[in-house]
Amino acid sequence: MDAGDLFAASYSLFGVEPCEPRELDRVVFENYLAGLRAAGWGGDLRAARFGYTAYAALKYGCLTFWLRDARDPSGSAAWEGVAGRPLAEYIENQGRLVTYLLDLADEARGLLDAVDGRQ
Repeated sequence: MDAGDLFAASYSLFGVEPCEPRELDRVVFENYLAGLRAAGWGGDLRAARFGYTAYAALKYGCLTFWLRDARDPSGSAAWEGVAGRPLAEYIENQGRLVTYLLDLADEARGLLDAVDGRQ
């Protein structure tokens, strides 16, 4: 969960230099795995990836309540304050993230059988 939060929240709120979500995903997950291995974990990579992709996709792919504020001036101002960017830029960034999160959901679905022991 921590790695999924780090990836999606950092991207969503401009906590990282501008990049593509796939690039940030790769860096976060590779370093997460390195930390697990350094701590002595030798489990199945697919299980770790499933947990990470499913969590990020479900939590952040469904958090689209900011859309209701897009046409409301006070709501828009609030999101601009949170993001530190104009609303149009925030929405564009969210669109890139949600699109990528749908890819992660597909990846998680593909990993489910492997994690379930059916592959």
